[in-house]
Amino acid sequence: MKRRSKFVIILKILEISINGANKTRVVYEANLNFKEASRYLDMLISEGLIIKKGKDQAIYKTSKKGLEVLKKSKKFMDSMDSLELDISKML
Repeated sequence: MKRRSKFVIILKILEISINGANKTRVVYEANLNFKEASRYLDMLISEGLIIKKGKDQAIYKTSKKGLEVLKKSKKFMDSMDSLELDISKML
């Protein structure tokens, strides 16, 4: 199995959390364990990319800043994909 970058994992968590998600959903959909998910969620909260609502049954929701990061990252990745296709056509 190919190892994912932290960047890809962060984007996946931001995507999962757009409409709100509990930690279990993040774990399963991002293919992480609970310890990893906790670390990523804590980091995303501290950076203002995710908002945590509640304590015991916490819901994680992508913030406006997180949505902007997600949007710009997807645009960048799309640009890189098209560049890769252009380069492969030249070879």
